[in-house]
Amino acid sequence: MLFLPGFDGSILTSFLQFPTLDDFFDVRVVDYGVDDTSFDEITSFVSSFIAGNPNTFIVGESFGGLVGCWCVGRNNNKNNSICRGLILVNPATSFMRSELRMVGTEVAGMNPLFYNFGLLKLLPLLGDGQQIEDFLNIVNGNGLPKVIDTPAKEAYLGRVAAGALGYPPYMSKEMLRHRLVNWLEAGCWVVDDKLLQGLETKTLIVAGEIDRALPSVEEAERLQQLMGDVEFKVVQNAGHAGTLGSRINLAAAIYDRFGVGLKSKGAAQIDGIFPRLEMGENMRVSMSPLKY
Repeated sequence: MLFLPGFDGSILTSFLQFPTLDDFFDVRVVDYGVDDTSFDEITSFVSSFIAGNPNTFIVGESFGGLVGCWCVGRNNNKNNSICRGLILVNPATSFMRSELRMVGTEVAGMNPLFYNFGLLKLLPLLGDGQQIEDFLNIVNGNGLPKVIDTPAKEAYLGRVAAGALGYPPYMSKEMLRHRLVNWLEAGCWVVDDKLLQGLETKTLIVAGEIDRALPSVEEAERLQQLMGDVEFKVVQNAGHAGTLGSRINLAAAIYDRFGVGLKSKGAAQIDGIFPRLEMGENMRVSMSPLKY
């Protein structure tokens, strides 16, 4: 499984899913590299990797969904799909008609003296209230989502969460402008309807119900009509950054759609092993942070 992050390049929005995915897939995460990397350079690297690993599932979140669509669409034909399956999470194929484009362009054009304050305008587009509640449940020791179901996975959660708190993501004015224009806009120009129409690759789209950054539910419906073999799942009450949080088990969703992963590892009771409830109804007791 090749995971393509959003345009910040981090796994802060998706790291809860990796321990469970890693039970069933050899998961690799793409590092987009230096600040001046182009969309062509990113897609060239990803295409080369997939060409050498044709049994790969591609998971693209936000900007990563744009990269995944380009790589699959550009290299796909009716007789030979370049990958085993495509999973799109709030794909940025809708960026050109999004709030993220409008607000992001405004912030990137701000006077440098006010830029750091301008970044705060992006935060309401990304989050949702449930994320805060889930975070407080975790740090207060009230419980954990059941996808974190072993001490080793909980230790992973503790390490990543601590690292995230210590090193919050920061994007300079120049980096923000470059990625908005040379990654997202450039990607949308080439990932057009002609590229995607009738795409034969089996696809799952996961969309946050209240994504304010991108019109993700609307885009999932559009892509389902445009592409050949698409199903989509809406994550209730999830914002852009919360879609791959505690409210979905991505491994279970992939099994439901593709029939691989859980079954291939011999899991006997899918619902019992991988519950798909919201975190508030799906908690387990946490262990001591001293064991992290």
